[in-house]
Amino acid sequence: MNTPLLDRGTGPAILLAHGTLMDHTMFRHQVNFLSSKFRTIAYGLRAATAEAEHPYSNQDLVSDCLALMNDLEIDRCVLGGLSMGGFMAIDFVLQHPDRVAGLVLFDSMSVAYTDDEKRLFGQHFDPLDRDGSLSSSFIEWFVPVIFSQHAMDHQPEMIEDWKRRWAKRSARSLYYEYRSWIGKPDVTAKLHELKCPTLILHGADDRGIDPEQARNMQESIAGAKLRLIKDCGHACTEEAPEKVNALLTEFLDHLQPW
Repeated sequence: MNTPLLDRGTGPAILLAHGTLMDHTMFRHQVNFLSSKFRTIAYGLRAATAEAEHPYSNQDLVSDCLALMNDLEIDRCVLGGLSMGGFMAIDFVLQHPDRVAGLVLFDSMSVAYTDDEKRLFGQHFDPLDRDGSLSSSFIEWFVPVIFSQHAMDHQPEMIEDWKRRWAKRSARSLYYEYRSWIGKPDVTAKLHELKCPTLILHGADDRGIDPEQARNMQESIAGAKLRLIKDCGHACTEEAPEKVNALLTEFLDHLQPW
């Protein structure tokens, strides 16, 4: 696959995987900031590739991540994932613990979606199995899922930029992105197997995944550090890049060299 990349800096590697309807550029602030000390890579998942309009699973995304590390000649990395990127990252560490020096979970969760959540998402996502681009009504529904009210009030230009990009997005590519995670299993019982240092960052006003899910993960991962970010929604790297960068720096500076 021709994977879109932001790949900057030298040194120990950090690999970042984005969330649904977003892309690798949602980590541009982190790539620019961290690349002075680390090789920092944000990459596009399948929705940003030629495979976008074909079925795939979270396990396929795990395999893609492993293949990308091998292609980029990265033996070990700190792996970060936001939302569905976090779903992939948890499974990756469970399957390939020797390849990961640290884990960062941004606005993610370990549980399965409830039946009510599946019905709600299905009402909006199931009709996307069609030709053409995303409708304005879908985009308007999705904005408050991703962004906090604080961002809607104080960062309208940032949100409008994403809305313009979403309007160009293939509806079917988003449908298959959604299908890759809506049936995810509950892996909470396996979190005790995660032995690498773990940082959990979550917007305190996240309307996409309740912050309580972050607390639940912290309780299940030995030594995990949780930081809730005030006045911030689901896309914490976009809404609060300076705070995220500071918290990442604190975490990375305390890791053993990798």
